[in-house]
Amino acid sequence: METGLKAKEKKEKKRKLKELQAVSADATPATSVQPTAETTPVPAGASASDISAFLTENGISIQPPPGEPSISPILTFNQLDVQQQLRDILLSQGFKKPTPIQSCSWPALLKGKDVVGVAETGSGKTLAFGVPALSKLLGEENSSIKVKSKGDKSSGVTTLIIAPTRELAMQTYDTLEVIGRPWGIGCLCVYGGVDKDSQRKELQGKGSKKGQLRIVVGTPGRLLDFAEEGCLDLSR
Repeated sequence: METGLKAKEKKEKKRKLKELQAVSADATPATSVQPTAETTPVPAGASASDISAFLTENGISIQPPPGEPSISPILTFNQLDVQQQLRDILLSQGFKKPTPIQSCSWPALLKGKDVVGVAETGSGKTLAFGVPALSKLLGEENSSIKVKSKGDKSSGVTTLIIAPTRELAMQTYDTLEVIGRPWGIGCLCVYGGVDKDSQRKELQGKGSKKGQLRIVVGTPGRLLDFAEEGCLDLSR
């Protein structure tokens, strides 16, 4: 039986998802998706004293690899160097500032670095890795350089997200799907316990997301099944 706290958390997640869907539906990708550098300048980062206070207050420890420079967290959404539309969606949710895991992971992820982030449930981890991934995909979708070469028959999937459970996979899918949909970035969730046919059809480019599938979220077992079958192409 669910506790009152767990039920309340689920209700709050559903509310935020509905708000996110409403904002995404109002987006106009044909006219508004542009790199941040061509629209709104990103303000300078926070001062050293502000960063030190932020890390201390939240009990955060950042450990860069040997030889790598220290990470400077992003303390406001205006410092987030992504397309304006992504920032607008985040701000529209009523969040006044990034969560700690987002603040510390975004700078490295946006530079293409590997990040291992440890944070509790409900801390904003989905958008911590989801925003950099979507920003990169938006850049590719709007680039004048074609991603595929002539005769290339490989899949358009470039982002793989592995979740330990079906519930977490679906939560991640729900968040990324509504943000990417207005710009033609398709997301697919695959998991066990249900028939494979509809999932396989999407992976083979024969479903409703034909030509748009870029992100696959799934549980390990079902992902391995499709990879072994050859219908999940992870060559990109």
